[in-house]
Amino acid sequence: SVIRYNNNLIIEINNKFISLLTARNLLMKQSILNNYLIPIGINSENEIEEIDISRDGNLLLIGKENVGIRNFIYYFICSLFMKISIANYEFTLYDDTNSFSHLILFKEVNGGNILEYLNNVIKEIDERIKNIKNHHAENINEFNKNQELEGNQILKRKIIILNYVDNDNQKLIEDKIMYIIQMGRICGVSIIIICRDVNIISSIILSIVKIKLIFKLKDVKDSMKILNDSRATNLDNKGEVIYFNKDKQIRVQTPLISENEINKIIKAF
Repeated sequence: SVIRYNNNLIIEINNKFISLLTARNLLMKQSILNNYLIPIGINSENEIEEIDISRDGNLLLIGKENVGIRNFIYYFICSLFMKISIANYEFTLYDDTNSFSHLILFKEVNGGNILEYLNNVIKEIDERIKNIKNHHAENINEFNKNQELEGNQILKRKIIILNYVDNDNQKLIEDKIMYIIQMGRICGVSIIIICRDVNIISSIILSIVKIKLIFKLKDVKDSMKILNDSRATNLDNKGEVIYFNKDKQIRVQTPLISENEINKIIKAF
């Protein structure tokens, strides 16, 4: 179909993905055995798209409700459970909306005052960096390598899932998120931001978070703000995304992970 928006003609193309992509099938397709290289889906050229969370684990997920964002988070966590020793990392959740289940997947679950929560994260980052510097290391990789050589306990990587709706303290929240992203790289703290309302995401956050997954958006204006076109409105609501980083933008189908698979992984790990 063809849509007219602000004197532009937009051509809508039907979804090219015709078969169900499961988490198991996607992980089995991966050829490189790098534990921190996480396959996020199959692109429109039938190729695997991957992200290396040891280099950059900060993600921005944008989309409305019931478009596959929670499923992607569950898949992301479970894929790490299957690839990496659970002693090496932990997940924590801040959820304004109480919309997540399977809370056993997270070491901590938080809500309440978002500014207070982010201040605590920043305090932890500062303590981690101080510990790393006190051991004459530059970053978590050097620190953990030295710890392993000396037979000491390593510093776990930490991945924070941030699902918030606060629009009253946008500038303060943005400043704290920027600090977490910039300084967290040194000490192994990453953040996955879930955005349901594009109005609470500024151009600064869009710029500083290099890896973005844009799920289905219902409003053409929202898609235009993020992508400068209407592609996000043409996605299906079953986990199809526009994936882009500093090098490319491409349409990707993320995998489905079933309740049964999640429960099996929780029991195993």
